[in-house]
Amino acid sequence: MKVKAAAISARNSRYRSGQSPDRNALEPFKPKALYLTVYGIAVPRIRDAARAALEKNNMNALVIDVKGDRGFIPFKVDLPLAEEIGAQKTILIKDMKAALAALKEKNLYLIARIVVYKDNLLATAKPELAVKTKGGGVFKDRERLRWVDPLGRRSGL
Repeated sequence: MKVKAAAISARNSRYRSGQSPDRNALEPFKPKALYLTVYGIAVPRIRDAARAALEKNNMNALVIDVKGDRGFIPFKVDLPLAEEIGAQKTILIKDMKAALAALKEKNLYLIARIVVYKDNLLATAKPELAVKTKGGGVFKDRERLRWVDPLGRRSGL
């Protein structure tokens, strides 16, 4: 994968929520990352192997699924809709703060991956939000997963 733009990393600066950080406190950062799925970040053996691979290959960043392709959120969140549709049915990471802290101790740049439109759980629970086929049925991709319509058109493909 080719990086088209460098990431920006804040240098130990503190700023209030809603405020922009001091531009002088930001520096360009070129991430060399490894990716862990919802399950990869949840399993300590896989997480440890990823850390070892990062070190061995002089990588400095880790992309982590915080909401995966199938709509699961692997750690407890306070979102009633997530509970309602089953996104919280299985909590794979009991202490996400501790897992992230352990990764940050390794000076890794952490990148959250949040799958938004490909959400089988939400589109199944609330078909009125799903992408529809021309015939009016709920669209399914090659993996047989449903997607949420980002534009709210609800019209067919």
